[in-house]
Amino acid sequence: MATTLINDGEIIYDNLKEKNLTEDWLYEQLKEQDYEKVSDVFYAEYMKGQELFILPFVNREHHKFDA
Repeated sequence: MATTLINDGEIIYDNLKEKNLTEDWLYEQLKEQDYEKVSDVFYAEYMKGQELFILPFVNREHHKFDA
């Protein structure tokens, strides 16, 4: 069963603890997929034996296109 570890850019510490995972482990998983900060991640899901599933924030900074 999948467990949400990050939602809306924030770590869900209760779920991390429930799965016996550490914050350091989570940051390593993010780094392996080229994410530096938890705040860059909209959603992350853990399932034992699989790579961490990550959905980043999209268009978060709302840059205007130059004409």
